[in-house]
Amino acid sequence: MQMLRDGAGRVWIAEGVRIEMVDGPTRRVFSARNDLALGTVVVMAIRGRHVYAGGDFGLARFDGRRFVTLRSDLHPFLSRTAGIVETSEGDLWLNTVAGVVKIESADLDDAFAHAGRSVKARVFDRDDGMPGVAQQDSRSQTAMEASDGRLWFVTRLGVAWIDPKRLSFNSLPPPVIIKSLVSGGRTYMAATPIQLPKGTSNLQIEYTAPSLSVPSRVRFRYQLEGVDDGWVDPGPRREAFYTGLKPGSYRFRLMAANDDGVWNNTGSTLEFEIPPTFFQSWPFYLLCAALALVLLWVGYSLRLRAVAERIRARMNERLDERERIARELHDTLLQSVQGLIMRFSNIAQDMITIQPAHRDMLDALDSADAVVVEGRDRIHELRRWSAARSLFEVVTRTAERLLLPDKIEVRVGVEGLQREIYPAIADELLRITDEALFNVSRHAHARKVSITIAYGAEALVLRIIDDGTGIAPEIVAQGGVAGHFGLVGMRERAGKISGQLTITTVAAGGTQVEVKVAAEIAYADRPRPIWLALWRRIAVKRNGR
Repeated sequence: MQMLRDGAGRVWIAEGVRIEMVDGPTRRVFSARNDLALGTVVVMAIRGRHVYAGGDFGLARFDGRRFVTLRSDLHPFLSRTAGIVETSEGDLWLNTVAGVVKIESADLDDAFAHAGRSVKARVFDRDDGMPGVAQQDSRSQTAMEASDGRLWFVTRLGVAWIDPKRLSFNSLPPPVIIKSLVSGGRTYMAATPIQLPKGTSNLQIEYTAPSLSVPSRVRFRYQLEGVDDGWVDPGPRREAFYTGLKPGSYRFRLMAANDDGVWNNTGSTLEFEIPPTFFQSWPFYLLCAALALVLLWVGYSLRLRAVAERIRARMNERLDERERIARELHDTLLQSVQGLIMRFSNIAQDMITIQPAHRDMLDALDSADAVVVEGRDRIHELRRWSAARSLFEVVTRTAERLLLPDKIEVRVGVEGLQREIYPAIADELLRITDEALFNVSRHAHARKVSITIAYGAEALVLRIIDDGTGIAPEIVAQGGVAGHFGLVGMRERAGKISGQLTITTVAAGGTQVEVKVAAEIAYADRPRPIWLALWRRIAVKRNGR
């Protein structure tokens, strides 16, 4: 228990973990709930208007309303404060387990104004001649100011004094020396820039700062540019360790401070370089990137080829089914109808005497012949690609069949080197061509029609352009006219072969229908690399010149 009276006549009583203030009839208790986070209150001291309390976990000062605590978890040298003296100059001297602590007046006010900041203080310990640490559990002051200005402190090993007016100050910053760099069991002197072996990732830098006053209190801070975000504070340690370094040029900077905190800001530097191995070099990274791109391209090509194979298989199944139907019609229905026609012809020859019946029979036979011709035409339509030699040939015949040559000028052209096309793909393209040319002949009122088949390295393009009235944009936007399925069928056929169908109005008048099918899907021959196709195109142009 401690009891003190301040200049205002208030009585302060320290009791365990709390402090009680008695001001006349008023009583007030301060504890951990009221910012007195000291643990057990060990000592109290009063100097003028300041009331101090020291305890297990730091130092507190009364600011007129409450106690402000400087906790020892942020300021370790304030742990277990057992003696407090404020000198006439306003400096505070503390007797703690760390030794004797001096905090100057200006720093003291700043510390209590910003309790979360670091406190600037000077510690006197065994290296300064302090015998032991502060006496604990005495329940009384262990620090006192004598009439001659000396300060006396009670420690576990005796009594010590210090004269604040005769303190020495080391104003000389220590020289900073980087001794060596150690890596892979080899030591490199720090006199010149160092080039380490390829693949080096771990190293150790040894340094020092000679000081003849108190060498153990020399403090360091260093930074490896490009690795450390800021300055590293290793305390008194004289080695720096780095692991996982990458190839490159590095600069190590070092500064030191003496026992009184005077820093050598010029410091010292060490430059070293770690050359890259082949697997850490840019050529290797570029090679990996190129390999990754190749793998992605191969994966994309395989995927596209698989999709093309599925589309071609599905279209071949449809084509085979159509050919089967054509055979059935030819081998059954048309043959049967042809046989009936022959029988009725024989009967008609025996009915010459009955003129009206004979004439009706001949008319019926003519109708039957027309049915057979129409059936054969239908069979030809079903199997027309099987007998064709090229897409150009079939498209030309289709244009001549659907458009009147005397009224509409038709031009069919080919771009690029002609290649073999899968029959199923060509058949769908012909169906789209039929519908497009039918629309031209019926609705466009065109005088010229241009059909272009472009064999590109990346895609097969079929383009039909007329100079007619042009299709209305709203019809294209709606995908067709209600009750009509021409445009719908064209889009469906293009979708079956994973093609892109584009219908646009030409600025000069007319309509352009364009179908684009990927080369991997359209061409039956082996796909050529793009670079080979470009080379052949250049060669063709040169030969043409």
